[in-house]
Amino acid sequence: LSVGGTIKFHLNKMLEKSLLATTAYNKDTVCNLLESFYVDNCVTSVVNLHELNTFIQEATEIMALGHFELRAWEHTMTNIPYEEGSDETLVLGLNWNKRFDNISVNQNCCKIDADAVISKRYILSLAQQIFDPIGFTCPATVYPKLLLQSIWKENIGWDNEIEGETKYKFLKWRGELSYLLQIRIP
Repeated sequence: LSVGGTIKFHLNKMLEKSLLATTAYNKDTVCNLLESFYVDNCVTSVVNLHELNTFIQEATEIMALGHFELRAWEHTMTNIPYEEGSDETLVLGLNWNKRFDNISVNQNCCKIDADAVISKRYILSLAQQIFDPIGFTCPATVYPKLLLQSIWKENIGWDNEIEGETKYKFLKWRGELSYLLQIRIP
């Protein structure tokens, strides 16, 4: 059983108990938790500091009943001072800038080997380095996948060098990858 499935099972049981009024926990907190998990990351929003503190307390207690420890809380509350160097953190594999409350692609996503032989294997490898579980990079990441489709139809081996127009198109795409690092989603 996966972590995500176990968490979902636990929270559904807690929701059932809150609807039957057999638990003291707020139904809204349980519903918020149910909707906010991606594998083992819980990402949600609250309006103010009081709501933040209430959510942290209730969520911690609810999850502890299933033997899940919630830790590493992050927030954007402006009236709580930031620790030095803590403006950015990873959430769901993406960078979250807490000061400006936006997300961006992880800086490590676009490791380009300028000396690499442009092959089917290299194109697939580079395309798959861009991790984006919410899909905002799809317009950029679909292009190498389309190139791979055409390469596949040509029956080119995994390690054979790609030539001609396909290679030119890939190199152009690879040269523009750095633009992904400039995208910020509020």
